[in-house]
Formats: sequence, structure tokens, C-alpha cells
Amino acid sequence: MPITPTPASAYQSAAEAVEAATRMLFLRTTTQIEELMKYSCSATQQRWDFLGPSLSLSPASASIDSSFFAQIDRTLQWSEFCATEIGTCIRDTHFALELTEDQAEILCAANVRFALVDRETMHAYVPFAHSASDAALTYFVDLVSEGGRWLYFGTLAVSGAFPAGTHCTVDEAYVAFAREAEAEAETGEDSNASDDGYWDNFLELDAPEAAAHDEAAPVSAPAPAPAPAPAPAPAQAPAPAQAPAQAPVPAALPYLLASSAQCARDAGVSETEFLALAQAAFRRGK
Repeated sequence: MPITPTPASAYQSAAEAVEAATRMLFLRTTTQIEELMKYSCSATQQRWDFLGPSLSLSPASASIDSSFFAQIDRTLQWSEFCATEIGTCIRDTHFALELTEDQAEILCAANVRFALVDRETMHAYVPFAHSASDAALTYFVDLVSEGGRWLYFGTLAVSGAFPAGTHCTVDEAYVAFAREAEAEAETGEDSNASDDGYWDNFLELDAPEAAAHDEAAPVSAPAPAPAPAPAPAPAQAPAPAQAPAQAPVPAALPYLLASSAQCARDAGVSETEFLALAQAAFRRGK
């Protein structure tokens, strides 16, 4: 059956996206990260909890330097590309809740673009500046619709005016996704699937060739019994009880890991960051 995405009417307007992006830029300008987290999606909140620096330092602390802000910038953006440059741009621009005329020329509803990445996840990309070192690069606030409102997902730099695969309106993004879903349902192919050897890093549940190879392998002859000892050995202490056998790995676990890894890869998370997130989540569940 074709996948039916959430109706476009469930998503907010471009004007609301601009309002949300303006608030996010103001909170980042003033480094009000704890307040920013209140307007951030759950994935970004978790990323900050795992990777963000401590915010308990006083403003006069010697530990607050460029490396401190660089860590903030890298944590608040899923891709490392231009992360520190974007953070510096936001702080130097001094965004307020009321935009200046120059800021409003680029940060406006007409420039917002949308993309429906799955049946329930709509992103809005709001441009706010151009790179000072490369005029071809445009900086965006990346928002995601969650719980009926636009929430901060991150920032990103794009070569060109707009991110690829985005649309001028929510309705256009909805129609484009529906068409792709119908085409995938007819062909059985996933247009978002990408291999590049990535899946070789995960377990393969079905391996009939390996099983057949194991069955066909010759069985070694049993080793000859050792010669009896000339005298009975002293009584040995009873062997310690064996540890209980390790529980088998649930069959669905490799698929869940692969799905999580694919989501992280699509979001631009590095391997190091993904492993750190997975390790922290595993330890937290103990």
C-alpha cells in the first residue's frame, strides 16, 4: 500500500517558522542555551545532554574562551561543516527578537523552504545570513515540526540559495513526498536508500551460505584418550559452577541498530558522536 504522510494542514505556516527561527537566533546570540533547549526537539535536547559543555561557569571565568563556544556550536549543529563559523556569525550579528531591516530581508517567510523527510517529520529551513568568507554559502536555521509547533533542530550551511530537495510551501513538500511514496510502493525501491558499503558494518541475520559452509566442513576425528596416570591423582576440589549462558541477542536488535545508525548518518552525525550517544544511552538504561 502507498505510504500516506501526515496531511499538510497539520504543519505550521512559514510565518510561524520565521518567528521560531528568530527566537532561536536570539537565544544563541545571548548564549541562553538552557532556554533554547525548551524550544528544541527531543533529539537536539539529548544531543546537548550528551555532548554539550557545562554551563555552570560564571561569565568572568577564564574557561569561557573560543574553544568553549566552539564546543557549543558543534553540539548545536548536527554537521560539523561551518559549525563554528555559523556560531560566530550568530553572536557577531547580535540577533534580537525584533529584526532589523537588513536581517528581515533574508529572514522572511518568502525565503522559508520545507521538506517532508518521512510521513511524520516536516523540516523548515529558514535562511538568516551568508558566509563572510564564501558568498555562495547560505546559513539556515533548521526547524522540525514536533508536538504541533516548530522546534529547533540545528543550523546548517548550504552551497547555493536553498537546500536541495526542499519546497516553497508545506503543500508542495507534502505532494512531493506522496508522489515518491507511491513510486516506491510500485517499484519496491526506497529512493532514500544509500549503500556505499555502509551496511557492511552491521550484522547479517540471514547467512545461508555461511551456514551451508559450516555444515559441509569436515568433522575432526576425536583426539586419542590420554594414557592413564601411574598413580591416582589427589582429590580435586569441585569445579566452580559455570556462569549462566549469555542470553541470545534478540533477532530485531541488529535491525534497530541499523535503523538508528542510518538516521544518525542521514542527520550528519559522525561515527564518534553516534557511538558516544549509543554508549551513553546504554549505560543510562542500567
